[in-house]
Amino acid sequence: TIKKIKFHGPSAMAPLIRFITEFTSYEKNDKSHQHYTILLVFTNGELSDLQSTIDEIIIAAKTPLSIVFIGIGKEKHKFKTLVKMDADKRELRSSQGEKSCRDIV
Repeated sequence: TIKKIKFHGPSAMAPLIRFITEFTSYEKNDKSHQHYTILLVFTNGELSDLQSTIDEIIIAAKTPLSIVFIGIGKEKHKFKTLVKMDADKRELRSSQGEKSCRDIV
């Protein structure tokens, strides 16, 4: 049982997503070996690297990966950053102008 969690922010998500993307890229996927990864991230919503994170999400969209962000805390205004990474209402674009090939957040 976890009794107390203390968050420190802001957080940098791009390195984590880059690491998981590399991991999923090495997985062998063929008819007899199917792998799919779901990255579950608990966060207080503060990101220090929003555009870098979006860049990594666009790269990750080409791999068998989905990302689920769980916002923790009472300050809902901090979760606006997480909403910006969701491509349900608007498409994500990298800093180079590349569009995401699919919605993975």
